[in-house]
Amino acid sequence: MGPVVVTCDGCGVRIRIPKPEAALDRQCPRCSTPLVSALTKILEAETPRDPILEIELDGSPEPPRLANTPTKASGVGLLVACSLVFVGSALMLGLWLAWQGELTLVSTPEPTRPPALTVSVRNPSEPGRVCPAENAVPPAVARTLVATTTPAATAPEAKLAEGEVTPPAPNPLLVASTSTEPLTEREPTPATVLTPEPIEPKLQPTAEPPSPPPAPAPAPAERREKRVRIRTKSGETVVARVHGQADGKTCVLLPNGELGFTTGLAETDEPFHPATRAQIQQELTQAGPFAEFEVLQSEHYLVLYQSSTPFAEASIKLLENLYENLSDAFRKRELPIHEAEFPLVAIIFQTEKQFRAHQPVDADVQAYYEILSNRIYLYEKSERDQQSPEVAALRKPQTVAHEGTHQILQNIGIHPRLAAWPLWLVEGFAEYCSPPTMTRRGAAWGGLGQVNPMHMATIHDLDDPASLFVKGAERQRLGRDRRKPLVEYLITRASLTPTDYALSWALTHYLAMKKGTEFLAFIRTMSALPPLEERTPDQHLASFRDAFGTDLAKLDKTVAGYLSKLKFDPLPYYAVVFEQPIAGNQIRRATIVSQSPSMIRQWLSQINDSNGGQYSWDVFPHPTRARAQLAAEQWISNH
Repeated sequence: MGPVVVTCDGCGVRIRIPKPEAALDRQCPRCSTPLVSALTKILEAETPRDPILEIELDGSPEPPRLANTPTKASGVGLLVACSLVFVGSALMLGLWLAWQGELTLVSTPEPTRPPALTVSVRNPSEPGRVCPAENAVPPAVARTLVATTTPAATAPEAKLAEGEVTPPAPNPLLVASTSTEPLTEREPTPATVLTPEPIEPKLQPTAEPPSPPPAPAPAPAERREKRVRIRTKSGETVVARVHGQADGKTCVLLPNGELGFTTGLAETDEPFHPATRAQIQQELTQAGPFAEFEVLQSEHYLVLYQSSTPFAEASIKLLENLYENLSDAFRKRELPIHEAEFPLVAIIFQTEKQFRAHQPVDADVQAYYEILSNRIYLYEKSERDQQSPEVAALRKPQTVAHEGTHQILQNIGIHPRLAAWPLWLVEGFAEYCSPPTMTRRGAAWGGLGQVNPMHMATIHDLDDPASLFVKGAERQRLGRDRRKPLVEYLITRASLTPTDYALSWALTHYLAMKKGTEFLAFIRTMSALPPLEERTPDQHLASFRDAFGTDLAKLDKTVAGYLSKLKFDPLPYYAVVFEQPIAGNQIRRATIVSQSPSMIRQWLSQINDSNGGQYSWDVFPHPTRARAQLAAEQWISNH
């Protein structure tokens, strides 16, 4: 008898068994329920196997390529999507984010060691806000989103490894295999978008509108929204579309996909024509900071890069696959989406120094999505890469995927640009879509909905009393405020700390996997929010309760129980040492032991004395907490 698919009597997951006659002693890899009953029924009835699951994995698969990868299921998955393997350096040490006790969709992964400290942390701001365009942006919306991304690929057919767990139908939302590191947001900075000015139609002739693209992608139904004629700061007259209004300002969408603000309107019946790819490319490269950049194009993306060509090519493939995966997943769940109206622009600098010279951002910001310009900004190399090569390798696909998720959601109709989504959802969903992994050929996107071991390490550390405080004159708490339930805490936050990103991921992961129907309905509700409409934390809390119930304390316990059952490759214990020159020619030294890269980053930001000199720190991994603690104490005593 050939391979069969059985349903676990305990948890309901579907499991593929290649040889049922020899597997009567098998147990469910998720809940350990014996499968003998289900297998016996199939053997007696000689039920044919599920034709969808016929394909077996080659026993010795080729190394991952920049192409489609099979989908990996986790729990009662939400949005089954496919994955893209983003190929990193072949010299990087591999790390498989495989689950203990469960077999992954990638057959026979090579043993690898866990990643070192991850350093991508940002100080997020309110979602659905924009950077001020020099007195043009209403105060209520003066914030900009920042993130990180990796694309998902569309696999023609999902292949199952022996014993692999797949979500029972109907499955809720997004699940695929590829991911990235946590994203963050930065404080508002002057936007590069032009501020339109209204003109009198009689006094200023309208420039001939650009010809529409050869094969325009379907976009939202031609809007009954107002169209206006405006003159940009460059003196060009264009037809723009009203995007939203607030505080006496009108936000307009320009033909190149940028957003701008004006205080007056000159309405017109002339059609709105999105700029062509060639027009946008010419606008960006004919002059200005990107004039010397190379250009790559794909179906949905326009990438301008100073980086190496392989990195740019890998990034655009990742982004394109992510776009297709997310779009397919939403369509399958009947969430209303549309094709992006404009080419999605990504700017890749060669070095971190060039990235920061273009736009002053916080030191921990490693990439960002700028809402007004509708562009992603990132870089390839940093001087810090040599300090933690494993972390640097993992950072790249996660950063691309995280930021790409923000950009895609705000261009296909899921998250309207400038719509005030709750911050936990903005960042939690991006984290859900961007977990990183290591393959035998280097760093790659882990896939939609996969377990993120770095976030799990953070959550474990938050539950460890020894990790909750920073020792010193000012005893600062690193964990969340436990006087509030997790949901209420996250929703009422004005910004997210590095550890809050892990909590946002955890909440999103639970809702997507266990509350799929309610989560889809919640996404639909959020998608209907209009741009620029102010929403308070209380309103976000009310929306959450309407969707998921009012007993937040009970939900807290349920989420904690769910997380405790997730399996992942544990990270080492890191002994972190810190030094900083302070007044009086003295050196301030401190240490911390943690498994969580996010916890460490948050500790470093809190222990830094703003009045001191440039601080330095180093990280040493150890197999146990006791070994790490001993190493930290010895370092202190030796200094």
